Amino acid sequence: MENLDEFRKKRHQYYVENKEYLNEKARQRYKEKRADPEFYRTMLQKNNDSYHRKSDAPPLTPEEEELFFKRIVGNIKHIHDIDKDKNRPEKTMKFDVLMSLFTD
Repeated sequence: MENLDEFRKKRHQYYVENKEYLNEKARQRYKEKRADPEFYRTMLQKNNDSYHRKSDAPPLTPEEEELFFKRIVGNIKHIHDIDKDKNRPEKTMKFDVLMSLFTD
């Protein structure tokens, strides 16, 4: 137990000391994923493969996989549409300025 506490302290100290470096790496990975149009499809495929590897469920046919993917995309669009309808306070920053924070 003592070793575990010591390990946690060292790990925390490492993250505190390398915070800027780790955050920059995370931002870079986020930009790479965002720029990759196939990222979400491959992520869903990996999750699907993992699920079928760990469970006794039969693998999906290509048609079922396409329907599954379309259902997920539709759910995401529906959530975005619901979110757009909410009354929100006016943004103080322009959209271009906000987007420049996330893009190169």
